Amino acid sequence: MYNSNFKVKKLLIGLCLNEGRTIEEVAQHLGLSSNQDEIREIVDILEEEGFIQNTCLGYKNTTTELTVKGSKEASTLIEVVH
Repeated sequence: MYNSNFKVKKLLIGLCLNEGRTIEEVAQHLGLSSNQDEIREIVDILEEEGFIQNTCLGYKNTTTELTVKGSKEASTLIEVVH
């Protein structure tokens, strides 16, 4: 669970910082290894929390948009890191 929770938070920050066009690209830029099942699980978590919307799942081509809530959460996480 810790590893998954860490990846969720790290991907949320990466999406906020526009680290890639797809979630897979964001994960790659951040050095996270994730398979498609794990990407779908993370997307489900982020959607349930209300952090992302308009998600389009595709093989190695998962796109989404941050919500206002997601942007605020990512900003908070970034501040905690600094």
